[in-house]
Amino acid sequence: MKMHFTQPVDAPPAQVFTRLDNIEGLVAELADDRMSLTPLEPGQWAVVLHLKDHARNGTLHLAAREVGTPYCLTGHVDGLELTAVVSVLSDDDAGPSAMDVSLALAAHTLRSRVMLAGLTVTQGHLHTRLASRLAAFAKRIEERDD
Repeated sequence: MKMHFTQPVDAPPAQVFTRLDNIEGLVAELADDRMSLTPLEPGQWAVVLHLKDHARNGTLHLAAREVGTPYCLTGHVDGLELTAVVSVLSDDDAGPSAMDVSLALAAHTLRSRVMLAGLTVTQGHLHTRLASRLAAFAKRIEERDD
């Protein structure tokens, strides 16, 4: 299952990248109470994903990050593999920009295939909810004074 979001932000790309660079903050914005992160070491987190009254445990790793370039997160939760690529798009260093987020989920076990099938059924609703949260996050970036 794949999802892609591009959200315009009326803020300079450096400001947007700084806010997106806070992985815990980004996950908190997008996942709400369905996912919680606990830092293990720099660039690595323990993940608890709450789906239908069941807690699923896993890990999340920062695979690549360099200022001004996209960064990649990879993770696993009960055989369900997540890859997220997050970048900031802009034609002008001082002008408006956009957040670009791509998510991909792949199943590697029977349990994860069942989880992915359930997520696929609700993909439209999930996409709408995540897009709305990303838009709200963009609004908070625009209103920030730093």
